[in-house]
Amino acid sequence: MKRKKIKLRYKKERVVFSDVLPYELPITFTNRFFYRFLVKNGVEYVINPLNSKDNKIRWNKNTSDGVRQILAILFGKNFNDLNGINEIKVGKNNSTIPFSYRVIHKRGKYRELAVVHPADQIKMVAFYEKYKSLILYYCQQSRFSLRHPHAVACYFYYRDRLHHTLLGKRSDDLELFFNEYENLKTFFSYKRYTQIFHFYEDYRYQRAEKKFTNLRKFDIQSCFNSIYTHSIAWATNGGKAIYKQFFNGSEDGTLGCVWDSLMQKMNYNETNGIVIGPEFSRIFAEIILQYIDCCVENDLLAKGYRWNVDYECYRYVDDYFFFYNNQDVLEVANESFARHLNEYKLSISKEKTEDFVRPFITPISRAKLAIDRLINETVSINIDDDVLKYNEDDEEDKDISTIIESDEKEYNINKERLENVLKKKHTLYFRSSYFSSVFQDILKTNNVEAKDVLNYTISRIATKCERMLKKYDSLYKPLCLSEKIKKLPKEKREEVEKRKRIMEHELSLFLFNLLDSSFFIYSFNKQVNSTLKMMILLNNIIIYLDSVYTETKNDKRKKEIHQYKRFTDDIRANVFKKIQDEINVVFQCSHYNENVQLETLYFLITLRSMRNKYLLSPDVIEKYLGVSVNDKGIKQMPHMNALSITLLLYYFSNKAKYSELKKLVVAKACERIESTPEDLRKKTSEIVILLLDLMACPYLNDDEKKKVGNSFELDPKETNKLLSYFKNGRYMFTNWNKLHVTKELNAKISQEVYA
Repeated sequence: MKRKKIKLRYKKERVVFSDVLPYELPITFTNRFFYRFLVKNGVEYVINPLNSKDNKIRWNKNTSDGVRQILAILFGKNFNDLNGINEIKVGKNNSTIPFSYRVIHKRGKYRELAVVHPADQIKMVAFYEKYKSLILYYCQQSRFSLRHPHAVACYFYYRDRLHHTLLGKRSDDLELFFNEYENLKTFFSYKRYTQIFHFYEDYRYQRAEKKFTNLRKFDIQSCFNSIYTHSIAWATNGGKAIYKQFFNGSEDGTLGCVWDSLMQKMNYNETNGIVIGPEFSRIFAEIILQYIDCCVENDLLAKGYRWNVDYECYRYVDDYFFFYNNQDVLEVANESFARHLNEYKLSISKEKTEDFVRPFITPISRAKLAIDRLINETVSINIDDDVLKYNEDDEEDKDISTIIESDEKEYNINKERLENVLKKKHTLYFRSSYFSSVFQDILKTNNVEAKDVLNYTISRIATKCERMLKKYDSLYKPLCLSEKIKKLPKEKREEVEKRKRIMEHELSLFLFNLLDSSFFIYSFNKQVNSTLKMMILLNNIIIYLDSVYTETKNDKRKKEIHQYKRFTDDIRANVFKKIQDEINVVFQCSHYNENVQLETLYFLITLRSMRNKYLLSPDVIEKYLGVSVNDKGIKQMPHMNALSITLLLYYFSNKAKYSELKKLVVAKACERIESTPEDLRKKTSEIVILLLDLMACPYLNDDEKKKVGNSFELDPKETNKLLSYFKNGRYMFTNWNKLHVTKELNAKISQEVYA
């Protein structure tokens, strides 16, 4: 499979693109504008490893008042402290409160993720730049590890998930998109696997299954919540005993000491547990676990058990796979793991410990194989064997650069080729009721929960749908472009129109049933990952139905661009209404609450990408949000975090019918800011992000923004500085009206860490 290789221009600030944010954030939330703010204004943090009192923040000379006002907010300073200078000491007591939010993890259980303070994100840029070589060194100590940093990323590889056939035209801003690193997964390149399912398909797993009859799978109990931040210093300096004997335990300038301090301060001085979500937290844990891996391997070797002979052990983040034949080696390994993990205040999860006897196939693996067969049976398009010649350049895995190159040429259609198309027999179908019934049977038969296979299933459906639409387009596109053929007989043109109507009806029915089943299985377990997979499926359908065929004809004197209508309004109305109805049902069945704020609100982004008539009514949104009326007849909103507030404002935009709801949301935002003690507002990540995003929001007028500034206790002059900075379309964390849904979804999926 060919992929496009893109060379990365090295900028240390690219860390904020990849390693500081959780994956489970709305695609409207981005650090792209924050990255530009840092680069343009030369904002950098300077670390003094031996004396944190001398740590500084620097910026370019002659920066605007607005920039200095933002820096004053980020680093807890007064604006006057920054006036006329271009650096200032940050000080030692600069702890911050991360923005914690919950997403559904399991039925009735939630995972708490964190967005660290923007000031701490700037600090991580400096930390990576100063210590990247040492990080790489300490991440390559254990042969057990399946996922660890290998080198600083110099390239990334791109394969367009959305085939240009669906869009029907060339994307002119492709390179601009790449230049900003939106698809950069991590600051480092990783060896060996970026997702755990790659291990199951790899020769290492298959080789181990050949050599060993037994497998024990286990993971670490609440790994990230249990990690003791001081243990990074132990792991990087020869162990706990050696560190306590030979190091002073304060500012000794070592990597472990500096990183320990950073992790504590970004988590409000907590030493038990680290923030969950950022990539740097996984690297932090990786270094500690690599040290433990080495200790266990040494213990086994001391007992005469050799790796790759008596056992093989692999670890993906905190999931272990221990292959063996002799029960004795398992007992020694189990005791060693327990002892060394306990030394670092960690333990093995008994609930997630499983033993397998060869063949090592799990119920989830069996379920996925059955789902693959089901999708292949139910999602299908059959076309005569003699494929059209022009379709030869439209292979499923064609390199995107080749596809774009071919798209620049004029498509050659003539009477003979049109006649061949009209002779083609095809069948496009999706057996909806059969699919839903068999899917439930697969769950029951294999004793797995929907959450275990839902992401995989929706992703496979989206991929198969994309391929079906592409094959369908091989027949449909020539019909649309037949209007280019001059002197086409009337009866032949009528035949073309009839065939188009039949194919449109068939496509409409196919997509209707596909959506029906997809939303049915999605209802089993609404997680952020599942919602993102659904958004990709919906987005592919929307842009395919809502685009036209674009053709470029290069003449000696001028360049002509011709557009050909793809579908009638009827099919769009039918399918778009189905999408709206299904999302409406999701909102009716999943009432908003403090613990489930993102899973369903994501769909507002999809609805906004459609036409205005498919927006939800204010009554539906009020009911979903649980808007109540107090004794005075005043409507009140429930508790909302910054992500919910910005998502709703993005959806409402400047639509008149949402004006009342928008006022309620702004009032709730001000209430959220005011409820935070004044001395903690600049320390609190959520409040700082909310303030800067609302000041940049193009859908709020100056009076509303001044109310937000007042709630933060900003001086009117300080508020005016922010308004002046953001008035020219500058944003900070929310992409208010420049959102390219397809590209943002592709970038989001490329950053996914877990399968």
